[in-house]
This record gives sequence, structure tokens and C-alpha cells, in this order.
Amino acid sequence: MADSSEILEQVFEHSNQIIIVCDYVTHEILYANPVARSLAFIPGASVSGAVCHKYLVGLDNPCPFCLLEKMDGEKIKEDELEVGKRVLSQKFVVSEWKGRKVFIEYAWDITNIRRTEKLYESQVSLLFASIPDAFGIFHMDVTDNVVLGLNGKSRSVESFRNCRSVDQLIAYMGRFIPDEASQIRFVQNYSCEKLQKFFVDGNISFDQEYNIIVDEVLSPCRIHVRLLMNPRNSHLECILYGLDITQEKKEKERMTMLLDEDKFRKKVFAALERAYFCVYYVDLTSGKFRELGHTDVDAIKSFIGQEGDAREKFKVMSEQMVEPGYEQVITDFTNLDTLPLRMGGRESISVRFKGTYIGWGEGQFIAMERDDNGRCISVLWVIRSVSDEVAREEVYKAQLKAAAQKAERASAAKSSFLTRMSHDIRTPLNGILGLLELDEMKKIEGEARDEFRKKSRTAANHLLSLLNDVLEMSKLEDADTVLAEEPFHLYDLLSDVYTIAGLRAVENNVTLDHDCGVSLKHRDLIGSPLYVRQIFLNLLTNAIKYNRHGGSVFCHSEMISETEDQVVYCFHVDDTGIGMSSDFVQHIFEPFAQEHSDARSTYQGSGMGMAIVKRLVDKMNGHIEVHSEEGMGTRFAVTVPFKINHNPLAREEVSTENVSVEGMRVLLVEDNALNMEIAQNFLEDMGLVVTCANNGEEAVKVFERTPEGSLDLILMDLMMPVMNGYDATRRIRLSEKKDGNLIPIIALSANAFAEDAQKCKEVGMNGHLAKPINVAQLKQTLAKFRK
Repeated sequence: MADSSEILEQVFEHSNQIIIVCDYVTHEILYANPVARSLAFIPGASVSGAVCHKYLVGLDNPCPFCLLEKMDGEKIKEDELEVGKRVLSQKFVVSEWKGRKVFIEYAWDITNIRRTEKLYESQVSLLFASIPDAFGIFHMDVTDNVVLGLNGKSRSVESFRNCRSVDQLIAYMGRFIPDEASQIRFVQNYSCEKLQKFFVDGNISFDQEYNIIVDEVLSPCRIHVRLLMNPRNSHLECILYGLDITQEKKEKERMTMLLDEDKFRKKVFAALERAYFCVYYVDLTSGKFRELGHTDVDAIKSFIGQEGDAREKFKVMSEQMVEPGYEQVITDFTNLDTLPLRMGGRESISVRFKGTYIGWGEGQFIAMERDDNGRCISVLWVIRSVSDEVAREEVYKAQLKAAAQKAERASAAKSSFLTRMSHDIRTPLNGILGLLELDEMKKIEGEARDEFRKKSRTAANHLLSLLNDVLEMSKLEDADTVLAEEPFHLYDLLSDVYTIAGLRAVENNVTLDHDCGVSLKHRDLIGSPLYVRQIFLNLLTNAIKYNRHGGSVFCHSEMISETEDQVVYCFHVDDTGIGMSSDFVQHIFEPFAQEHSDARSTYQGSGMGMAIVKRLVDKMNGHIEVHSEEGMGTRFAVTVPFKINHNPLAREEVSTENVSVEGMRVLLVEDNALNMEIAQNFLEDMGLVVTCANNGEEAVKVFERTPEGSLDLILMDLMMPVMNGYDATRRIRLSEKKDGNLIPIIALSANAFAEDAQKCKEVGMNGHLAKPINVAQLKQTLAKFRK
């Protein structure tokens, strides 16, 4: 049995920390893990006989930062060490190692942790420094409901120091708000629960105004909140501070009173000033202008002046405020001689230009007065910035162009897809119809007819495979597709896969060798078994299909990593097939990708198998790698994470190999007459007693009037008129008959997606068989439920 030192050494070998074991007295290195060896002062230096300070940092004497000298009889000592711009955490442990007294040194990089903490401290300091002269500043831990600190110029702040919790402090602060409704609103809005919800909703700051008694004076106050996460403990913290806005309110009132005496003009000017840099009143009869309101843009104001000759001002504007190339545009637009005619019956006209100070601008004439003949005699001339609008328009144009290009590509892809599908679907269909036509024309008998049937079946199976791939690819393109999360046993799943693939391998004279995952530690897993099965079947089918006569396929699996609740497995599929060129490997996961133009006819492939595998692996948060060499073979490696099933149900080992289904009593539910006839013939040829129902409602009635125990199983179609198979299953499961919850119900439907199988399971069905009917699979399922 390995001693503790050997066990520790095995653990240390896989650690990402720097770990060395040294003699307590001589500092001789007894062991150094791979990370420590990679950091040797002299690269490649031997550990044997070396002392730690010489080996790691090239010193002849012990390191000045060595913790051993500071331990003072302690068994464990920890400290931090700055090395250049990096920060390391050190830990020294005095122990025994193979009979010798040693110290074990651990070191790991905590630079990013300290940087994050410093950034947080910097943010808090900057926030406090940026807070104006507040009457109260409160620093609170919202997660733990604890007050961390408080400050402020108000004398009342001292009375808050007895408040230990956030909610207690907020409640106490609310007492200084005399209005009861406001007090209730304040306490509710600033509670820990409300602050946490506010942060979860994606907000980090807000402010509200209240009338608060500050130093015995009722004052309007603005309460600011800033939320931030403390990286040291991942707690949500809040910095709350209050500002007395009495002077701000008075200043606003004073500015309001300074506005124009005419209330209407005040509203007009206020609205115009929010939207425009400047506003002119222009009298077209006299040619004079007067500036209205004011402008915050000094550069513009120096040009527009206060009042004067409009023609002269427009001339100055076009010469000094407009970018080259737009002067004539503005000159023509501001021509007062033609303006009345251009205004005509219009309320406004506008022009865009590029200005020297405002970027993109828009000048607009707005009709103010007209004479008795309707001729415009005065206007407002306004200028506003439209740089943001122009930028948005440019972005919109680029988006339109990109959308058009995307639509063109999609259209081309659609045309290519339809052309390809037309060819790929018609090819096997032509074979099936052609063979049927030849059979009718020549009345072929014997071996020739058997060969015709074999070829028809091959073509039909290829057509079915193609349709399945197209539908599956379409389903996986849906971003809303969610994989199932259900328990399964990996050994059982792989056994089924290798059994199915083994039959294909025998047909192609290919040897299939596998480990069936027997060496894997965790085989009871939670995931999407239907999709896992599809991944392996697609990989194995390709490995067999594109293999040489007498070739081989080898499958093995390994564990990459594990945690308490998750394990990551890697599955390898290696073949000795025809291989692929390095150029084609770059495109193997693209839909319809096939290296050789004759692959569709030679190998009966759709070119979508690997694209489906890639999308399934991606949806399972895994990844897939491929290495291939022409003429030598291909290696696939699929790495997928799974949840570990800690509470697996007991597995029943049921063999159906020699189970007879003859005499079973089956209720067949099918609305399509042809499908009913085919299924009924299959079942009766197996020796089953078949009762038929044409829809779900009829099936429920047949089941309810049939004596208990007189039916062994129900084969249920899903999409039917009157009542579908899902509702019928629910009705049967809720039936008062004792066998309503016991009778096996198997879906037999053209709804063949994994989601359909999952939905069947959710409504109470025991299994799912996809159409077209696979007779062998049907018989195996019947045998499984044979009483």
C-alpha cells in the first residue's frame, strides 16, 4: 500500500500550484512538481541534490522572503509576495516526508484577485471623493444587512451611529421625513430587499427627492444610491448620500422668473432652446433679423449677433460656419428674395449642411406671418444639430446593405439547397419508382425480383436517412431548441449504439472494436441520451461507410476531469478508411460537405451527418476534434460534459433475444388507412391479435370497454383528427380502470424528433417508434413489454 508521501506526490503532480518539498535543515529539494520544475532558475536543471533557493532563484543563501525563518515553531505559515508586477500567495507547512522532517512550500498566482480588489477600492475611493458636500454619507453591506460606516456635515448624522443594520438605519432615517406617505415610500424603496432586486434588474444607481428635516430645518433633499459588488466577499454594497437641494431649487425658481414676461413666449423659447442652437426672427419685408432667446454655443453666437441685416448675417454664416462644399447650398437656401415663393403654402422648409462647429446641422425656415394674399412676410430661422441622426442613418444604411447582402446569400443558399435536395431526393426516388416499373413491365420472378427488392429497400433507406438529416438540421438551427436533461446509463447507451453499428460493420466487412466505456468511473449520468446516441451513431456510421473492405474501426473512451457533480468524458472513434485531405477537414462540419463529387452515389451519403454532430456537440457545451490523412484513415475525438447522477434507479437487465411475441393482444391506433394496413399486417405476421382504432377518442372508448387485462400493449399514433395521441394517452392514464396506469403505450408516429420522444415520455408513454416502421425494432420493443 502506498504511504502518504507517495499519495501526496501523485496529487502534487497534477496541481497547477508551485509545490516543492525540502529538507527542514538543509533545504535540499526532495520533490518538486512539474510547475515548480518548469520555473527552475536554470531551465532543465536537475532537482536531485539541489537546494530550493539555488534551484528556483539562483541564490547561494536562503531567500530573503523565505517564510521558514518567520515560523517561530508554527506548523503552518502563509504570506503574500510581490514578484515584479505579479503577486504570489505563499504557504509553508512543516511535515514529514518519507521519514524526514521537511517543509512543503506552496505558491500560486493571485495577481488578478488583488487587481480586482484594488480596482474595487479605487472605485470606492473615487466615489467618495466625487461626492459633493453631503449632509450624510452611508456605506452599507446590503447582503449582510450591516452598516459599514457613515459620515457627513449634518449634526444629525451622529445619532445614526447606533444603527447596526441597513434596514434599521433606513427606518431611523425615515423618521426625519414628516410626510407619512413619503416616509413609507422611502423605507420601502431603500430596504435591503428592494436594493437587491434593483441590482438584479441590472441597475447600479438611482436618486429620489424627499422633504427631510436636516438640522431641525425641513429642506428639499435628493437621496443618491450607488450599488457595487465587493470582490473580497461577493457582497452587494451600497453607498447612499443625501444632498440639500434648497439652493438648487431656488436657482431654478429664479431662472424661471427671469424668462420672458409673456408666458406663451416663455414656453416657445424654452422648447426651441432645447432643440436648436439659435433662433432668428426674420422680417422678409424689411430684410431685418432679431435673435430670440439665447445660445449656449459661443462660437455660433459670435457670428449671429443680436439683430441687424439678415442678408449680411446669412452671408457671414455661409462663409464662416459651413464646411467647404456647402457654402453655395446655404447661400441659395437663405436667399430672402426667393424665400417667399419657396415657402408658398408650406409651413416650413429645411436644408442639411456640414458645419465647422456643430458637425452635421439642419437649417429650417418656419412660416410666422402671411399677408392677406397668403404670401409669407416673416419667418423663424432655426439651426439644430443632426449629427446623431446622420450617424444613425449611416448605420441604418449599412444595416440595410448588410441585410440585403445577407438576404441575397440566404436566397442563393436556399436555391443551392433546393437544387441539391431536388437531386438527392429524386435520385433514390427514381431508383424506387424505376424498379417498381420494371417489375410491373417484366413480371420479374425469383432471384432477380429479390435483388430488385433489395435495391429498392436500399434506395428507400437512403431517402429516409436524407429526410431525417434535413429535418434534424432544420430543428438544430432553431436557437430555442433545448436539450433534454434526463438520467441514463452510459454503458447501456453505448451497448445499443455498438449493436446497431455492428450490424452495418458486418455488412461492409469492417471490424468494429470498442471498450463500451467499461473503464469510465461514472456511468450513471444526466443529459440528453437521444442526442448522445445520435452523435455516436453518426460518427460510427461514417467510419464504417467510408472505410475500406476489410478495414477496422476502434472506439475507446476516457475521463478528462471531474467535480462533485460533473464529469467530462472524451470519446475517440478511429478508422482505417479513405481519410480526408487537410483542405476538406476545414469544411467537414458544414452542411452538405462532401470531399468527392461521387460521394452521394458511391457511399449513399447526404453530407449532413457531421454538421448535425457538430451542432449537437455545441449544444451540449462540448467540442469535437478531427485528424485525418488521405488513404490512412480518420480520428475523431468528442469531449462532452455530463452531470453525474448520484441517485440512479436500479437497472433491469432484460433480454429479448428469444422472447416470442406470438399471441400478444395489441390495440393499434392509426388514422391513415394505408399505414393501418401495413402495421396490422406486420403485427399479424408476428402472430399478434390486433384491435384497431382510427383516432385517439376511439382508442379511449375501445380501452374503456375492453375487460381489464385483455390488452397487452397499445401502439399509438400522435397526429390524428378528433383526438391526438398525447391527449388519448392522458385520458387512458387517468382512467378508472386498474390497468390504465399499467398498460404499456408505445408511440408509433412520423414525429421523429428527440423532442417528440421526450414529449411522449412526459405524457406517460413507455416508448417511441418512428415511422417508417422498422420491423426488427418493432418486434424487439414488443418483446420488451411481453408479460
